[in-house]
Amino acid sequence: MALCVSLFYAALGVGLLLVTDQLGVPGELEASFLLGFSANIFLLVLTFFLFGYVLLLYGIRSGAVYGILTALLLFVHNILANVLESINNGLLSSFIEHFPFYFYPVMVGSNPLSPLQYAIGCLTLIVLFMVVLKKSEKMEV
Repeated sequence: MALCVSLFYAALGVGLLLVTDQLGVPGELEASFLLGFSANIFLLVLTFFLFGYVLLLYGIRSGAVYGILTALLLFVHNILANVLESINNGLLSSFIEHFPFYFYPVMVGSNPLSPLQYAIGCLTLIVLFMVVLKKSEKMEV
């Protein structure tokens, strides 16, 4: 289900980009940007879907899950951006810049991610998927 939803949003986003390009919005839509945009949307939606599902599997109520996901999308990256501007530690800055809940909301619609960010995003998906499988096998249907 999460795969279908993420593919739907990626296709919808690319379609909207193509429509805005036809309407005369300035900017260049190169294949690399469209491919990066699609990959970013796919990773973002799938990661947040799986993270929300993990929270539900651990018994957190749906209202709280919605609040946590909203906070991650809207507020956490702003807080981390303020922290990033005020610190001088290169290691901590690099950690924050490569933290999925920072770079997904910030860069998903504007730039392709770096190879390291894609690797971290894929690793995050693998870990979340393994947690879902591990927790789901303990549940009775």
